[in-house]
Amino acid sequence: MTIDEVRQRVASIDEIAHMSEQAHRAEDKLYCEVLEAIAAGAPDPAGLARAALAATDLGMERYYSAPSD
Repeated sequence: MTIDEVRQRVASIDEIAHMSEQAHRAEDKLYCEVLEAIAAGAPDPAGLARAALAATDLGMERYYSAPSD
């Protein structure tokens, strides 16, 4: 997994942000896959994490808590 791949995934989540349930599932899946890549020894783990966390800035409705809680 590369930083560019993560950025592409975040962009694809942004495209479906209006479909809250699907967007949240895709966001959760991205976080899990990034963590798995980091655990497997991916280069630049901090960069991967930063790229994935960009998903918290998307305009998705968050019913239960804000991403900064």
